[in-house]
Amino acid sequence: MSVLYRSGLFTTLLCLAFITLCAQQENKWAFGNHAGLDFSSGTPVAFQTAMQGFGEGEASVCDPVTGQLLFYTEGSFVWDRNHNLMPNGSDLTGLASVTSYSVTSSASQGALIIPMPGNTQQYYVFSLTSMEQNGVGNAGKLYYSIVDMSLNGGMGDVVPNKKGVFVDGGLSERMTAVAGDRCNIWVITCSVDAQIRAYEINFTVVDPVPVTSPVGMAQLFTGNLAISPNGKKLAATKCNVYGQGLDGAMLFDFDVTTGLASNPINLLPAYGGYSVCFSPDNSKLYVAGGFQHLFQYNLASGNAAAIQASETNIGAASMTDLKIAPNGKIYFKANDYLAGSPNYLAALNTPNLPGTAAGYTANAVMLLPGTSALGSLPNIVPVFSFSKDTLHSMHYRSDVCFSNSILLEATNTNGWSYTWSNGDTGSLLVVNTPGLYTVRYYTSPCSYNIDSFETFFPSVLTKNSCRQQANGSAWVIPAQGDTTGYTYTWTDTAGNVLSVSDTLPDVAPGNYKLLITSAGGCNTKLDISIGEDVYETSFTADTLACQGKAVAFQNNSDPYFTGFRWYFGDGSNSVQVSPEHGFGNAGSYRVMLVGTGTHCTDTSYRQIVIDSIYQLSLTKDNNRICMGNTIRFEPRGIADSTVQQLSWSFGDQTGFAAQPGPVSHAYDRPGVMPVTLTVMFRTCPEQVLQDTVIVFAMPYVNLGADSSLCLHGSPLVLTELNGQPVGSTYRWSTGETGNSITVRQPGTYTLSVTSPDDCTTSEVLEVRKDCYIDIPNAFTPNDDGINDYFFPRQLLSAGVTGFSMKVFNRWGQVVFDTDKTDGRGWDGRFNGAEQPQGVYLYKIDVVLKNARMENYTGNVTLLR
Repeated sequence: MSVLYRSGLFTTLLCLAFITLCAQQENKWAFGNHAGLDFSSGTPVAFQTAMQGFGEGEASVCDPVTGQLLFYTEGSFVWDRNHNLMPNGSDLTGLASVTSYSVTSSASQGALIIPMPGNTQQYYVFSLTSMEQNGVGNAGKLYYSIVDMSLNGGMGDVVPNKKGVFVDGGLSERMTAVAGDRCNIWVITCSVDAQIRAYEINFTVVDPVPVTSPVGMAQLFTGNLAISPNGKKLAATKCNVYGQGLDGAMLFDFDVTTGLASNPINLLPAYGGYSVCFSPDNSKLYVAGGFQHLFQYNLASGNAAAIQASETNIGAASMTDLKIAPNGKIYFKANDYLAGSPNYLAALNTPNLPGTAAGYTANAVMLLPGTSALGSLPNIVPVFSFSKDTLHSMHYRSDVCFSNSILLEATNTNGWSYTWSNGDTGSLLVVNTPGLYTVRYYTSPCSYNIDSFETFFPSVLTKNSCRQQANGSAWVIPAQGDTTGYTYTWTDTAGNVLSVSDTLPDVAPGNYKLLITSAGGCNTKLDISIGEDVYETSFTADTLACQGKAVAFQNNSDPYFTGFRWYFGDGSNSVQVSPEHGFGNAGSYRVMLVGTGTHCTDTSYRQIVIDSIYQLSLTKDNNRICMGNTIRFEPRGIADSTVQQLSWSFGDQTGFAAQPGPVSHAYDRPGVMPVTLTVMFRTCPEQVLQDTVIVFAMPYVNLGADSSLCLHGSPLVLTELNGQPVGSTYRWSTGETGNSITVRQPGTYTLSVTSPDDCTTSEVLEVRKDCYIDIPNAFTPNDDGINDYFFPRQLLSAGVTGFSMKVFNRWGQVVFDTDKTDGRGWDGRFNGAEQPQGVYLYKIDVVLKNARMENYTGNVTLLR
């Protein structure tokens, strides 16, 4: 159902808008030289303005609601309603004039004011330069500036960066404007190369690329353009026709949709035309010709010949503009010679009537002294309503017989810029899902439309089956407002009928078919799929824990579940979401979590191993040991693999980590040694076992340095020099048990001392022989460094204080004789000559250091 309907034609809207808005926007005129007219009372009242210049191209605008004057311009300067020049309102084009007046004020239509579409505070001011500027190449240039009425305390000012924006060049002095039918305005000019150019203005931009109409007329710089109030006709003056020197007028058809002018009709072949104006009802055209005549043309027939033949001279007019006033009359300046005064404006009181019935009055309005109309009246302010009126409509669409699409159509299909809420464009949209759809678009002249469609589709709803269950279902809901009596048949893929109601209950996941029929001819087959809901419970927890320690269970289940129950495997349970639980006994437990939801349940499991807390002890094989002896420690009660490491500390700044089992240790210092064993488990707290060991010092035995004795001399006494504690015992290697012994023979003697703590230390002493000689029985004097001399004393004797040795050969001859106690002995030579191999005799006499004298004789073998 639509809540708002629209009707009417663009022409009707435009005419109504002209009657209402024109009366306000052009309620006060500023023109000529300081001249002004106020139409607020319905009868024009003259007032003075600051307008100045040559007096041709001028424009003024009023508030469209209150009719209060806003500002006025001659194309180069802009004055506010208090007749002060706006702060930034000078030199709009930025061009220097070659005359004493501005570059625009002598252009026949050098100024044009257009309210900005969509912005009630801003106005375009178009400036068109005059033909007098052609000498410096500045004639026929089109610019625009923007006046913002919110600036300068509400008096308005020209926006700084929007001043003198160049649009185009090569134009004549003609310029007018008309509202288009697509939220736009056309600024219409004539070029000097036989074209009519229309520049489009919309909500965002002035398009500098015009729509051109090559109508083929040769045009002069000057003249006027006028658009009919209904926007369908365009008239131009100062057009050379038939190759004559006189310049006439032309009438065109105008299309507000495209901006194109067409179908030219030549007028005034014998007189020059300056200004032109249509009657308020669009039926008459008035042309001021020859600077002295006012001609009327009847446009009612639409026929070119009939229009040309209807030409009627209804009065006098000078070089003047013709302009429709808010009171419906057309005002202009009469011929000065006929009117008798330059301070009067003439009028057509009933311009819609033919011929003299138009009500020509020469002295209709008197201007104030010191002011004059010169040749100009304000240019037209195009009439439009671009407030972007929004028209809303609401529609409801529903589908029958379970089809899958609905065609939506905009209420008005003659608009433009259709945009649907889903991004599609065009006036039509096919939808296949229920919901609210909106299309936004424009219609002429500038209505913004929003059509809303709420769509309803029949539904086949399904409910999934839970995993490994058969609790799925499906049911039918006809479209809203559909009262058709349907018959439903549900089957599986094999064709077995499962239900003939509007519901298919308690089925497993899978594919099914639904046949929908009705007496009205509906016969629809639908494929139905019942899905599977998979909701899973899951949780995390330490899989290894110590006996009695609370285990935290973190519930990570799908948020679907609304309830939980835990079974811990030891006979206890919980309904908490994420509980903690302590196991009193060691062992392996299967923990189960059951989650329940509105439709489905699920169960998950985890195995938890609980380690036992053991009672440990530490044993040792001795409580008291001597330094250097080994003691064995053994932990008791470690029965499984839950132990990760044993850390030993023996009290003597030594320790190490070990695997379970006995360890041995020897101490290198005496004292009471604290022994600590730290047992670390994989889950349970570590246990610390402690004990002590008494370590006794070893006796210190000192027999002094090794000694020697002379054979057959005085004996040697060996004594323990250190002194031992009372209670110590002694044992010599000789079997004696005193702290000293007397020795008479060389050899090695050992003393073992046992302390009162039963610690034993042994000391060894060597007694070497002294006062002796050893006589070899052979030698080899071959200079090999081995046994080269016979009887070297430094090697074969000790304690010798006197010595004499003689060696004899077989003939009794002495071959070697010496009395040195430390000599090297005989080298096997006699008188430097090597003696032959053989046996030689020796005689040795020795005196030992104990004064003992010994004599030796014998033989020695010399070998070579």
